[in-house]
Amino acid sequence: MISVETGNVIDSMNASSGQFVPGLVETDVHGVDGKLAIPAQSSVVMIIRNSGRTGSISELVLGLYAVNIQGTQYTLSNGQKDPATLSFSENAALGPAHASVHLQRQARLDFRLESPVQLR
Repeated sequence: MISVETGNVIDSMNASSGQFVPGLVETDVHGVDGKLAIPAQSSVVMIIRNSGRTGSISELVLGLYAVNIQGTQYTLSNGQKDPATLSFSENAALGPAHASVHLQRQARLDFRLESPVQLR
């Protein structure tokens, strides 16, 4: 799991598919060999894969796109498939507070890798 803190507010009402969003890794991430793979406070790039509203349902899908470790950026996505994604939805029928998916700045997002990733 890679815990990421969002660098900006993300709202499905004004986010666009393909938009990049910054974040920071909250805790050290260790590889399957137990060695440190991604240090805490490494910057990450998330990508908005889907954002919009159908009827009363707002949706936001974020993918883990890249990580920067000690000045070197490693792309984790192959462009079409991300190693981990998170999906959020809100139902506007529940009231005005649910009109869109809204993630505050510094929100914690826990990405679970679907398969091991090689940092190259």
